[in-house]
Amino acid sequence: MYLKKTKTKNGRIHLSIVDSYYDKAKKHARQVTVESLGYLDEAEKKYDDPIAHFKARVEELKRAKNEKKEPIRLELSVDEKMEKGKAYRKNFGHVILSQIYHRLKLDTFWKNRSHRRKFDFDANIIFNSTFAH
Repeated sequence: MYLKKTKTKNGRIHLSIVDSYYDKAKKHARQVTVESLGYLDEAEKKYDDPIAHFKARVEELKRAKNEKKEPIRLELSVDEKMEKGKAYRKNFGHVILSQIYHRLKLDTFWKNRSHRRKFDFDANIIFNSTFAH
């Protein structure tokens, strides 16, 4: 993520915050505008040093993006007792099977088979639902 300065035809400089990523489908790097900040000459009226101000904003957005990437931690106490009548059980085992199902592209396979064979049912829903429940 960085502060992009684009010179326009009329000589003004437009500022925007841009993030880069790799597009796996098109197999090349892409950019997406996160925030359009306006023209530099207008920003100079509001801020003493607009470049430094917006670079600080970029760093703030980078920190927020990195915080989203951090894994979620779950803590369980061995000594803690469960109360009766409350549903504490969480089953995340299907997530692993669902990941395998989608990485092997079985969903696409079953969708294509269903369309070609004119099945009265959607095989993808049947096979995918066995993993989800």
